[in-house]
Amino acid sequence: YNLYARDVAAQPRGAQGGFPLHTLDSEEVWHYYDGDGPILIYEFDLETDVCQEVVLGLANRHGYACAVPQHVVRGGTIQGALLAEGTSWCLTGATNIPAFVPGDSHMTVDDKELLCKLKNRFPEKIELIDRLTIAFL
Repeated sequence: YNLYARDVAAQPRGAQGGFPLHTLDSEEVWHYYDGDGPILIYEFDLETDVCQEVVLGLANRHGYACAVPQHVVRGGTIQGALLAEGTSWCLTGATNIPAFVPGDSHMTVDDKELLCKLKNRFPEKIELIDRLTIAFL
């Protein structure tokens, strides 16, 4: 389980709550259990140059009609998550297929070449990329 909370005492660094950009070799199924709002999952696909935002939460609750309670991120996808605006906490879980192995997790901030490539391919998302990397340092 993952409990995400917004740290209002740490403004502005660390205030958003979430999980930094990373890649997993395995598929990951995110599960939303509870919270006072959703968490936003960001997926960056370097093959298609598409950045997808997925609202993980309960549909029609807290004003997000498009929220889904589960979402699959395919292996090799660069992903990260931030609490949605107005959300102060949420409880999620994740299932990895095959099972999670720590060595199969790669933090984007540790790969300067990948981080540079990501910013070059998604120049309109540089602020988001920084929030999903630098803000977690």
